[in-house]
Amino acid sequence: CGSAIGAPIMLVGEELTSGQINYIKDSGFGQICILGGEGVVSEATAEELRQYATVTRVNGRDRYETAYLLACNFFNDAESVILTTGKSFADGICCGPLAVKSGTPILLTSPTKYGWTHQYVADRIILKDTIVGGPKAVTAKEVSSIMTQYMEEGEVEEEKLDRQLS
Repeated sequence: CGSAIGAPIMLVGEELTSGQINYIKDSGFGQICILGGEGVVSEATAEELRQYATVTRVNGRDRYETAYLLACNFFNDAESVILTTGKSFADGICCGPLAVKSGTPILLTSPTKYGWTHQYVADRIILKDTIVGGPKAVTAKEVSSIMTQYMEEGEVEEEKLDRQLS
């Protein structure tokens, strides 16, 4: 949510800290978007946030669908995407500054879960993909399955994808 509208992103634990509450109060946000289900940010925390702003929640059945829904809601007209593994928090969080600078959604993938990312790409004309993580984090097979529609016939080869992944 934050990178889409130029707002800060706040990581929260089971409860908001006094510092977080003071920041929210002092900032005067009109809206707060919670990314993830109640297992990530509890309903009690959402209720507490409602004292300070209008709260919306973007969540899917898992992190892959949540990333897809976030991209659909805030980056509907994107021409590029950032692909990273959904298995490593570090890879995902490192994409944040790049997403902000480029106005690009972060989509998550794994060897067995790339359907939502493929759906997002299939529904748009994506001209560029940026892959964050090494070839074991985001495999050539995943990139091929997600981006095939934009590669010319016969262009999907391991060696070409490995260069993109390096």
